[in-house]
Amino acid sequence: MFVKDKQFYRTYLRLTLIIAAQNVISQGVNLTDNLMLGIYSENTLAGATIANQILFLLTMVVFGGGDAIVAISSQYWGRRELMPIKKVINAALTLTVSLALISNLVVFFWPAQVLSIFTDKPETIAAGVDYLRISGFAYTFFSVTYILLYAFRSVEIVNISILISGVSFVSNLILNWLLIFGNLGFPKMGASGAALATVISRVIEFSIVLVYLFVFDKHLKCKPAEILKGDKQSFRHFVRVGAPMFMAGFFWALGQWAQTAILGRMDTAVVAANSIAAALMQVLSVVVFGSSSATAVIVGKTIGERKIREVKEYAVTFQIMYIILGVATGLLIFALRDVMLSFYNVSDAARGLAREFLGALAVITVGIAYHMSCMVGIVRGGGDAGFVLITDMIFVWLVVIPLSYAAAFIFHMPPVVVFCFLKCDQVLKSFVACFKVNRFTWIRVLTQGE
Repeated sequence: MFVKDKQFYRTYLRLTLIIAAQNVISQGVNLTDNLMLGIYSENTLAGATIANQILFLLTMVVFGGGDAIVAISSQYWGRRELMPIKKVINAALTLTVSLALISNLVVFFWPAQVLSIFTDKPETIAAGVDYLRISGFAYTFFSVTYILLYAFRSVEIVNISILISGVSFVSNLILNWLLIFGNLGFPKMGASGAALATVISRVIEFSIVLVYLFVFDKHLKCKPAEILKGDKQSFRHFVRVGAPMFMAGFFWALGQWAQTAILGRMDTAVVAANSIAAALMQVLSVVVFGSSSATAVIVGKTIGERKIREVKEYAVTFQIMYIILGVATGLLIFALRDVMLSFYNVSDAARGLAREFLGALAVITVGIAYHMSCMVGIVRGGGDAGFVLITDMIFVWLVVIPLSYAAAFIFHMPPVVVFCFLKCDQVLKSFVACFKVNRFTWIRVLTQGE
């Protein structure tokens, strides 16, 4: 059942590589903050890392909404129906922008209370308060930009995402250099400077994506009134189909919050090491995330075209490619870990722990590449979001959190062992994914009325 159509591989590689390039530039924005704050001071890095957990929660919910757009709109795109796609975009923007505004208000008025969820160290909370209060103003701009980028992705427009991420990366890099360290006469603002640089970069992204949507785009052909005007039926349909994806992002992020809280109560060096490992992991595994997104677009579009036999063939072939991709990414992480760590000005303890964490991630990445692409790309992209939600809930809350908590605070195991428990679901879910994908019960038609 392996696919022999060369066009399939060309489409998959084109989408994967372009989305991966966009992701690596986008993650470069986070890595720039991470790296420069690591040079500035270890405590500032720890505070900003904790503060960014709010953005992480919002990001996961926005990406859940984006996945819902791809799952629904790619099927409409397979039928070349544009108006329903515009109504889906309106519904997604309504939900995510509302959440972004609420999050902005919470972190502006109660930053210290929010940070205390993740750590009990006063110096870390103090370092993160100003960063959190300022960075909250980026939430709305970020939400609109990424919902629209997912909408473009659902109709196979991916090049614009590279331009937007590239401009954001360059602007953030320059602004970080000016505002964190006070170069060229600018005030030396530390973490606050990094937060302000992020806000300005997000505004630039937002401006570019709107100009492209309303002036240059030839696929969606949107007018402002079409994006701003939805209808109750389309909104209810989007909520019904997208709710499991929003909830999956939300509860998965809460699980990550719990994991961060566990590490945050161990030692500042552990927090810094986890921040470094997570940032480097995100950059070095961008092709894995690109593969997942590309899969969802291809699967959704093919279901929309009613080519069910081809969908099954694609699923089998995809799985082989995921394993190859995971092994290659793991080897890359292992080979580059010392080079990447050499750029950080952190304590020997933090550096040593980060090296151990990255060594573990080099192995775990194989599971991430397979299960994430299967569950998010194939199963959720094919329309069965509820299964992914239930699986994540079970593994995160009944396996990962209890085991990690016990390892850290009852048995007092080494940080790297606790870290492995925190990531064990990434391997265990691979067995569930294999069983689910090869039963083909995930193929669903999501267009309205069918």
